[in-house]
Amino acid sequence: MSTVTNINEDAVAVPVRQDVLAAVSNAEYYNPHEVLGGHLGTGKGADTVTVRVLRPMAKKVVILTKNGEYEAKHEYNGIFTAVIPAVKHTKTKSWSVPSYRVYTVEIDGSESTDDDSYRYLP
Repeated sequence: MSTVTNINEDAVAVPVRQDVLAAVSNAEYYNPHEVLGGHLGTGKGADTVTVRVLRPMAKKVVILTKNGEYEAKHEYNGIFTAVIPAVKHTKTKSWSVPSYRVYTVEIDGSESTDDDSYRYLP
């Protein structure tokens, strides 16, 4: 893998309450798509995407895009979060979630690169 790409240090993840993170990580939340996957930022963060993935047995998670690799930080109970750049569409001047994959190193040392099933809406 190549060098991990850094994003603006001021970029802030789309917030999620801890009780919701707990419910998602315990498979008790009614709408995990609301939390997991990619979510566009708002306001000054409109050019960013917060990606949350559930990898309870992971020791390292990296979000892979066409333009870079972004290390995810453990947020809560197996949920990892990364803030990555959004894709800007020149015609509409709107932002969208880029295509991405998830590289995971499990606690046993095994590695995998997978699509995120929460990247797509239900």
